[in-house]
Amino acid sequence: MFVVKKESGFKKKHASKYGLKVSARAAHSSKATSVMCQFYSIFGREAKPGCRRKPNTRAKVFQKFQTKFYTSHIEGQHPRKWAEYQELHTEEPRIAFVARSARLESEGSQVLSSLANVSQRVPTLLQTANATNENDDVDSVVEVMGVLSYSCNTQTLLLQKHFLALEKSRGFLTDILREYQELLRRLRSFASECVTLVDDAFIESENVSVDEMAIVTFPLQLQEWMETVLAMFEHEVLRKSRLVVDLEYSDTGRLSSVSKQWSVKGAMSNVDNDYVQNGLQLPQAKVSSVSQLDSDTSKSKNKKKKKNKAKK
Repeated sequence: MFVVKKESGFKKKHASKYGLKVSARAAHSSKATSVMCQFYSIFGREAKPGCRRKPNTRAKVFQKFQTKFYTSHIEGQHPRKWAEYQELHTEEPRIAFVARSARLESEGSQVLSSLANVSQRVPTLLQTANATNENDDVDSVVEVMGVLSYSCNTQTLLLQKHFLALEKSRGFLTDILREYQELLRRLRSFASECVTLVDDAFIESENVSVDEMAIVTFPLQLQEWMETVLAMFEHEVLRKSRLVVDLEYSDTGRLSSVSKQWSVKGAMSNVDNDYVQNGLQLPQAKVSSVSQLDSDTSKSKNKKKKKNKAKK
């Protein structure tokens, strides 16, 4: 919260443009006397050196800048910082979700492929182990095992390793599905937070102009994207869970089939991958506004330098 001096009255356009909110007004007039920075009211704290942002998905540190008086706050770094902060905050959940879901998809595909390959080798190892125990068909054992056929207990150790790999793969699959559920839970939380922010913006902006309401456009698009993607992945995670619920090591054909059906890009998938990756684009106005803010701040600095030179 910082003070508004009499000679620099509060400008209404700054409230929507820079994320400021009037917290107190004069008793006998409607002029603002103090203003609150929305860094605090939305993200939980003022921007300070060494402080990380509240949504800790992607940490970014902001340098300290003066917020004691309204004029210094507006002419300082706040406009550019606010635009960058707001943009990264709204983009953060989407970027994190896309990256995490892609990694889980790749890990699941690798685990199922490994399961199929290991299960195909187990019958051969069982046959060679039986042949070695019975001292029959030594040539076939040498053909399969090569030099390892002359080592003691090689077949037994290899079988143990293969069965251990099968068990570990099943454990990895369980962990991947659990992480998918956690990812969905986080996306639901982000979607709920986005809905709250949009509703609050509509309530606070009932009497503002159309240009000022444009700031709500991107959060609305983000909310729609989150709800659509959430519905897609809820069905997809359910499909994946049913796909791997009763896997048998001995059924190599089904393991190979499941490995092919796992992919989110396959014909049986419930996810529109193009929409997830490219369904939400940053508005051009937001990028141009950031560049405009940079030019405005540079112009104000140049004016101050010229005034200082003139005084000297």
